[in-house]
Amino acid sequence: ARIFYVPYLKVYNEFKQTIEQVKKQQSKVFIEDINEKLAQYLVKDIVPDVYLRLGDTIFHYLIDEFQDTSPVQWYNLLPLVENSVSQEGSLFVVGDTKQAIYVFREADYHIMKAVETQNPFPSASHSVSELNKNYRSRQGIIDFNEEVFKNKVVEQGYEMPARESELLFWTQVSEKKDEHKGVVAITILDKDEDKLPERSKVQELITDLRTRGYRYRDIAVLTPRNEDVVRVTTWLNEKEIPFISLSSLDIRRRKITGEIMAVLSFLDSPLDDLSLAVFLLGSVFEKTLQQSGDKNISKIKKKDLHVFLFNHCKKEPLYKSFQKEFAPVWEEYLAPLFKSAGYLPLYELVTEIFRSFKIFENLPEEEATLCRILEVIKDFEGEDANSLKSFIRTAEEEPDESRWNMDVPEGTDAVKVMTVHKAKGLGFPVVISLLYNENLHRGFPFIVEESGDKISFLKINEKTAAKNKDYQSLYNQEKVKEEVNSLNKLYVGFTRAEKEMYILGIKGKGDKYPFEILPTDKYPGRIEPQAVKIQNNKPDSSQRESPVSTGVYHLRQVDKRKTEIADTYKPQAFSLEESRRGEFIHSILAGIDYLDKDGSLVEDNIDSALDEIIEKTASSVRDSFDCNIIKIILKDFLKDEQIQGFFINKPGRTIKKEQEFTNSQGVLFRMDRVIIDETTVTVIDYKTGRQPGTRQDSENNRSDEESNQYKTQMRSYINILKTIYPDKEVTGILAYVDLKQKERKTLFAILTHLFI
Repeated sequence: ARIFYVPYLKVYNEFKQTIEQVKKQQSKVFIEDINEKLAQYLVKDIVPDVYLRLGDTIFHYLIDEFQDTSPVQWYNLLPLVENSVSQEGSLFVVGDTKQAIYVFREADYHIMKAVETQNPFPSASHSVSELNKNYRSRQGIIDFNEEVFKNKVVEQGYEMPARESELLFWTQVSEKKDEHKGVVAITILDKDEDKLPERSKVQELITDLRTRGYRYRDIAVLTPRNEDVVRVTTWLNEKEIPFISLSSLDIRRRKITGEIMAVLSFLDSPLDDLSLAVFLLGSVFEKTLQQSGDKNISKIKKKDLHVFLFNHCKKEPLYKSFQKEFAPVWEEYLAPLFKSAGYLPLYELVTEIFRSFKIFENLPEEEATLCRILEVIKDFEGEDANSLKSFIRTAEEEPDESRWNMDVPEGTDAVKVMTVHKAKGLGFPVVISLLYNENLHRGFPFIVEESGDKISFLKINEKTAAKNKDYQSLYNQEKVKEEVNSLNKLYVGFTRAEKEMYILGIKGKGDKYPFEILPTDKYPGRIEPQAVKIQNNKPDSSQRESPVSTGVYHLRQVDKRKTEIADTYKPQAFSLEESRRGEFIHSILAGIDYLDKDGSLVEDNIDSALDEIIEKTASSVRDSFDCNIIKIILKDFLKDEQIQGFFINKPGRTIKKEQEFTNSQGVLFRMDRVIIDETTVTVIDYKTGRQPGTRQDSENNRSDEESNQYKTQMRSYINILKTIYPDKEVTGILAYVDLKQKERKTLFAILTHLFI
């Protein structure tokens, strides 16, 4: 147990000397060293010098989230606080040991417990107050937490850790006195990695909540780990449910950022073959080739690059081979950057990359990410750092996401998906909490033993601990810490909801924790949800009625109260296979600008255009579709007399494909095809697959619910475009790609009747 880490510590001590020498030579201080260096500096006698350097004396301190204070931080603050209270100053701390979930950051809730029970400053008065009013949650949610943390944890043998973090000793009463008492429902699902029953349950819950009047932004999905956040966002994306993932706000996680960092890495180190290959196969380079006015360049396809990379000879760097194989491309796009790297300042180099590859023009949907990259570089240079290598290293290693996060417009109507750690301090009207099995006591990488000024790193497992009473004591302490941290995470997750909370437990065979402490008998999954006040949860203005305007598609007037409920857009329940097929067809149609010759459609033009676009689209996806059948369907669709006019090039006409627009609340809407003419604007929304709730032979059987979904979606598009183009007539068309021509005409006639 004692010698296991000795070799590592010896290597560390040798390496530490080199590190310290380099830090002195470069005049650098590592962020993780700051607290330690302050601790060495801040002693009682040095306090006047601190205030002299600050230029002022601080008499009053307020520390929030005190339970997350680390021992070194508290040690550093003590002499300053002690000096202030000795001069009639004060210390005011706010915290909750039940919410101490940052043990991995060396936080120690025992500091707060010690300050509660014993005055650390005998010369000053000492008082402790407990806040027993809950200003967030309804009483039903508070009652649920009392049942879990005061009863179930004791029944299941977790009394010691619950007592340690004071989970057994609290009293709260809801300040909310309205008729909504708060609801909690627990559903235990059998773990199945293939079918993922939690996926359909989450989708179903959100659909139901929207039907009852909640906005997307009223809903949060909480998960234990970051990888679970990613999975949940894919489930929401399947159903076209708008979402904000706090993890995805970090621009470093976006594909476009990865491509830009790849080309920067290549420019910094031309021998970095992998980075160059990543950039060559990315969307930035592909779009650049497609949009090039040079036919020798635009004819190069991604499959040509695949073949080139596959056949590349390792005897020379990749860029040298590329320079020979694709000389025009190298000279036009990469050679100027290659020569400028190391001479241009970082900001100018990146803007030159954006200009050279026309990234803003070719990828307008990534504008927010691109602007944020430039802002980060500007801040980076403001820190007197202008090294390309340093920037790349910072992007790869910096743990703090705040610098790299995109700002979310206030009021964005989207479901929030985050980990429990991210949710700390936040509250949401509705919370969906996903719980997976947690294997407590799986062992610890190391255990720290403190003895005076010395510490030791010990390798102790359950068997080793049983051999020695001292080791057993240390091991038991770590077990309690782990249990406290786990219970506290549950407490934080279970206290984020204001009105409704849905707990989904995904349980495998033999799984115990945390399912054993859930009162499933008292809070069954099937409940009768309490009514929601619709007037308090109105959709944004872009989803409400617009005045009648001749020639503009809009909804007929209906009862206002019913509108607010019916306006809830519920995505179609497509299977995953149908969804991917739909995306494939959308991608093909997005690749079409015009198909005419002298103002009229020509069958040969449609054939050749579809062949090229389908081949290119199929090469970029992993799924295998019957391209011949899809070509027949699309050819029939594009020859439809109601559709073909929108694929003809007319003077003054502009086409936008897969273009993102925002409404007045900042919510993004991606429109399939927008045709802007001199006096009119037409938005086309493609629908693929057999439409739910219909029979292909009779449109009259279309369900009212489905019809409302499409009307709501199209009305949002029309309202947005009417705001952007106030002097033009705006028309909306739902284009059913898979329906036969005759049925499409029938649908078109019915939609015209509904909208005009």
